[in-house]
Amino acid sequence: MQQRYVGRTGLKVSRLGLGTLTWGRDTDEHEAREQLVAYTEAGGNFVDAAAGYGSGASEEALGALLGILDPDSIEDWKKEAGASGDYAEAVADPKTQQMVQGYVDTLNSQLNRWETIKKFELLDHDLSVESGELTPSMKVKRNVVEDNYADHIAKLYA
Repeated sequence: MQQRYVGRTGLKVSRLGLGTLTWGRDTDEHEAREQLVAYTEAGGNFVDAAAGYGSGASEEALGALLGILDPDSIEDWKKEAGASGDYAEAVADPKTQQMVQGYVDTLNSQLNRWETIKKFELLDHDLSVESGELTPSMKVKRNVVEDNYADHIAKLYA
């Protein structure tokens, strides 16, 4: 898929964007996931979402799709990689860490040094409304997340 630069930032985005106007309203989570997977596999990286789409439902659906390692995909990947255990154990497996590091390295190769991801940590669960870490519209409650994961955050800056 062809890409173009956004101004003078050095950021490159696909010329074709994926619209999410109907996500969470007319398009259910499974269909949205299929659309997002097909789009990214075709080389797309520019997704249009807005709080006004479906009263925030499109952002909620997109956030849910982007915010986690897909448990179903991890199951398939575990079989291919020879990893075992439940989701939490798979996330902690060094093979999973290497897989995600590969994605991070690919992304970082397209960014300026000061924009790159230096360290990351995978959680063994999703942030959720029930845990108080997300609002009902799926926005992160930063103060709650900072309190709940202070030790994880400190490790990233150590």
